[in-house]
Amino acid sequence: VWGFKDAALVRLAELNPDITNTTVENILLEHVRRCDPQKRQPRLLELYKILPSIQDVNLSYIKLRDLCTPDGDQQFMVRIEWYQWHQFVVLVKLIAAQDGRFYTLLEKSYWLLYVSLCLKHSDIAAKLLREGQTVVLQEINGRDMSCVISSLVQLLMDSSYRTIQGFQNLIQKEWVVLGHPFSDRLGHVSTVKVTERSPLFLLFLDCTWQLLQQFPEAFEFSDVFLITLWDSLFLPIFDTFQFNSETERYQALNAEHVVLRPVWDWEKQFDNKDLAMFTNPLYRPKLQQTVLSVQSNSNSPSSPHIPMTSSLYGTRRADESNGHSVLNGSDKLQLLKNNEQFLEPQCFLRDIELWHQCYFRWMPHLEIKYGGIAQCDLLNRLLANNIYKLRQELGQSVTPDASSEQMDTLEQILSTMIIQTRDPDAASDVSFMISSFFPFSSIVPTAQAVCSELLIASNDINFSHDSMYETSSLND
Repeated sequence: VWGFKDAALVRLAELNPDITNTTVENILLEHVRRCDPQKRQPRLLELYKILPSIQDVNLSYIKLRDLCTPDGDQQFMVRIEWYQWHQFVVLVKLIAAQDGRFYTLLEKSYWLLYVSLCLKHSDIAAKLLREGQTVVLQEINGRDMSCVISSLVQLLMDSSYRTIQGFQNLIQKEWVVLGHPFSDRLGHVSTVKVTERSPLFLLFLDCTWQLLQQFPEAFEFSDVFLITLWDSLFLPIFDTFQFNSETERYQALNAEHVVLRPVWDWEKQFDNKDLAMFTNPLYRPKLQQTVLSVQSNSNSPSSPHIPMTSSLYGTRRADESNGHSVLNGSDKLQLLKNNEQFLEPQCFLRDIELWHQCYFRWMPHLEIKYGGIAQCDLLNRLLANNIYKLRQELGQSVTPDASSEQMDTLEQILSTMIIQTRDPDAASDVSFMISSFFPFSSIVPTAQAVCSELLIASNDINFSHDSMYETSSLND
């Protein structure tokens, strides 16, 4: 499915799981070996032995879902308004009484462990390919975990797949065309057996989000794009994730009453201000061309043609910890090339985070007003916008990229969210009227925020000891 120099990445299914004779399988592996110019034996990774089964992943997801959602809708709706007004105290009580319990249950779900295992074995496969050794990914049907590992390997090794268009191409070829059974795994059809359901695509997106957290400069897309992509799997008006194979898609295409639309036409779903949130403000595109541009203009008094995003970062040093001299010339270019091309993630369980933006976004009482990762993201976008406008005012020629092309719409978003602070001693400061789950939650009304702060600051309020977190699901 992919190659790196003389090494190949191969996906292989068991020819027949009921047959113990491996003669035919060995013949196939011998053909793979002969394709290697040096005739080296390929490295076989039997994914069904080293990674969880689809049933294990589904059970883990169910435990995670129960942990991240309220136990009862009626109780949730009755108490939702109260928790919005007293969210700060509720969070303090949660940290004091339920924090250890929550993480214990999270650990028992094994979801983060499975994310860690997928990253670990993807990293192993990527390193083998970099060493010039062909890797064969084998599982029972070749359409489940092999999709996850194969996609992650290519993300780690090929920077082109870290762009929005490249990432969409990767999903299209590794998941859609090669026949991941979306209909069965996501339960689009009610008659599908429970044992066939498993959110493997969400597992892949979670692994991708982990990489985005560890390498924020390497990806053009943001976590908003990943979450929107996950939501799109459940929109029946798009055919991309609605079938088990290309055969089913072809049959539906020839049915007169079916109109198929690809999910990749984002412009038909969102306007420009929404699409602006798909891009990562910290992304550094075409780093090699940037360095070449710097070198070619280093002796010129005129303004260099440097992409705007590269100005957010200082000059890279050979060893930042001991203050060695700055690299120049071909050494600097080679270092930047190596740093951009390959990613080596931290795969230990302690390095894996919970994807709050995706799993907790429908729980308003867990929102952090005027804070969280979303606040940092908006500030980064504002900084990028200010740099872009400043360089234009200085008359510098800025090479347009994905982020600068949407600066106008981004400025419209920011202008609707900036409010003056209520602190009279810092009247010139501004803050954003957003929560930690932006843009998947509504903007905080100013009046409600003021009243909330007054209530939280009052000493006359007697809070109940009851908490919606004291549910039966936590006691199971």
